[in-house]
Amino acid sequence: MSKLKFLIVAMSLLTLSNCQSKNSKPEDGITKSTYSQFGIESVSKDDLKKYAPKEISASMKNKLSLYMDIQTPAGGQLHPNGKDLFFNWRISGYQQIWKMSGPNSYPVQMTGGKDLTTLTDIAPNGQFIIFHRDIDGQENPGIYIQSVNGGPLTKIFHEPKARAAFQFITDDSKEIYFTSNHEDAQSFFVYKINIETKKIEPISKEKGYWYIMDHEGDRLLLGFAKSSFANDVYELNLKTKEKKWLLGEKSEDPYDVRFLRSNNKYIVRTLDGDFESLKLLDNGKLKNIIKTEKHDVENFELSDNRDFLAYELNKDGYTQLNIFKITSEGALSELNYNHHIVF
Repeated sequence: MSKLKFLIVAMSLLTLSNCQSKNSKPEDGITKSTYSQFGIESVSKDDLKKYAPKEISASMKNKLSLYMDIQTPAGGQLHPNGKDLFFNWRISGYQQIWKMSGPNSYPVQMTGGKDLTTLTDIAPNGQFIIFHRDIDGQENPGIYIQSVNGGPLTKIFHEPKARAAFQFITDDSKEIYFTSNHEDAQSFFVYKINIETKKIEPISKEKGYWYIMDHEGDRLLLGFAKSSFANDVYELNLKTKEKKWLLGEKSEDPYDVRFLRSNNKYIVRTLDGDFESLKLLDNGKLKNIIKTEKHDVENFELSDNRDFLAYELNKDGYTQLNIFKITSEGALSELNYNHHIVF
């Protein structure tokens, strides 16, 4: 799972926890509340007023602004043309999307206003960017697109008092897969939406928190969050609607899974003792494919053709990037640096 998706999963599970808390005992001096949803409606006005931060002096505001004005761009994604870079930046005081067209070029602001905006992807056809946008800090983001040349924002999906999370866009740039809790506040179902017609089709509507780990042709890898740490993994065939369990039964371990080119073979990031490592799932059996030497694998990805594997190792406080060639059977070999790799 990418870092962005992991954050979305963790925050959404917190949302579900709040939704399920009906009559918890109040602490001393705190008004007894009933949680009905996430956001401002989950807390009484009296509590908000009582625990609101006190006003600070103008001199302190100026002092703090000297530190807060230092903003680092993040979350960059390269356009298919290999030239334009899109990224998130808070330099204006609010996180928006910016664009640079080549090295040392001047950054151009793509989106504006005060609503938190987070880049999620660039369409494969290179015509538009896809992003989350949260209105008035409600923490209920929707999905929007915008031309790579700028211009008006187009709402793809954004419902009141509901969260939507982008999962992926199809290779033909016509459909977006996403999750949302707009039908059931305590569950996140999987949907796809046609970008042109806005027609929505449910993909999976089982109770609980569901998300997409990977996709390949007519197959999806679905994650089902049992807690903020543990999950089950299923493979769903979009044509036959057959769903089969892969990992997680009677386990409290986390699993992050990707398809390999061969059927019934997958790369899995999960615990190996006390540390997260990479394993090969081959016809239901897990086996190690790398040696982590008591360090965590923090993230991993396969190239578009699934013939290269890249992973980040947290080694003594430093991030170490490792890239290997990988066969359809899951065998690793040293990288030839003359290769051109697309992730």
